[in-house]
Amino acid sequence: MAFPVERGFPCAPASAAGARVFVVEAVTGLDVDLDLLVLMTSELASNAIRHAGTDFVVRVDRTPDGLRVAVVDQAPVAAVLPREPGGGFGLGIVAILATRWGSDGEASGKTVWFELPATVSTTAALADEPSDDRGSAEPTYSIGGVSGLVGVETSTLRAWEQRYGSVVPLRSPSGHRIYSRDQVDQLRFVIAQISAGMSAADAHRLLDQRMGAVTFVPSAARPSMLVLLAERDQFAADLFEYFLRTEGLDVCVALDAEEAARLQQTQRPDLLILELLLPGGSAVDLCRAAVAEGIPVLTVSTAALHEVALEAGASAFLTKPIEPLRLVSTVRDLIGTSAMTASVTPRLLDDATHTQR
Repeated sequence: MAFPVERGFPCAPASAAGARVFVVEAVTGLDVDLDLLVLMTSELASNAIRHAGTDFVVRVDRTPDGLRVAVVDQAPVAAVLPREPGGGFGLGIVAILATRWGSDGEASGKTVWFELPATVSTTAALADEPSDDRGSAEPTYSIGGVSGLVGVETSTLRAWEQRYGSVVPLRSPSGHRIYSRDQVDQLRFVIAQISAGMSAADAHRLLDQRMGAVTFVPSAARPSMLVLLAERDQFAADLFEYFLRTEGLDVCVALDAEEAARLQQTQRPDLLILELLLPGGSAVDLCRAAVAEGIPVLTVSTAALHEVALEAGASAFLTKPIEPLRLVSTVRDLIGTSAMTASVTPRLLDDATHTQR
């Protein structure tokens, strides 16, 4: 993306959320700390709405060593640094977290800005150099999760892997197969060719010829579907809930294991997003209980707990920190295997029975 980029917003409470979405879209594919970026953008936008009381513009630009976000309003009033009594974080949190920040006033209005440092890969991307974006290639899905996503038995997936060698997942230390989003796309391509009358061998040969050119646009999630978000961090929960609701999903939130178990039983969600370090009980037990009830589970945690997630039967996992748009993409994939749609998911059957490893 060419920088700078900017977008105007009206003076309305909803514009703070709009500003958050805009900056995330603007830096998609860049290696930046999205949690900090979203938090500080929200504070600057809220400052313009509450104190300036005017329409404003959000501008994202590059710097020699990172990224700059600026909010330009129409009121020449100095930005307020102290935290507001009874309010949110205020600009004080921006001053603490940003590498640099400032407020430039003019007769026509003021600009409040902050800068964040960039890692090496982000600096290359901001300088318009080729970047190695591995977001979609990271192993995310278990073989059981992939089976539900593409409608193919796990035994068939293993057979294709051994016979054709086109879609070969990574293995966890204990031997679990873990697939990337790209590999799910490739399997969907193969299945589409088979459904059109091609043999499995020919479909895989065609995949080899077109590898890297296959894309998949997930179908829109059904508005009536309910996601249970079990997350220990209130800020992360609020952020993820916002993005999920923009996809038309209903969301209920639990901040501890006890509340998550209660909501799982009373609300019967179509998908569980589960932080494995959830306090107040065993997140692993929650995962196993959901799987036993046919509820797909997306676990989020540190990389060290991926093996735990796979052993508990999770369909997919993401490593923190998580880009909100990647979370949404994974949820949109998994929601198709919910209890509401499982009965109509086409299956390519195999007579053999195997464990899902």
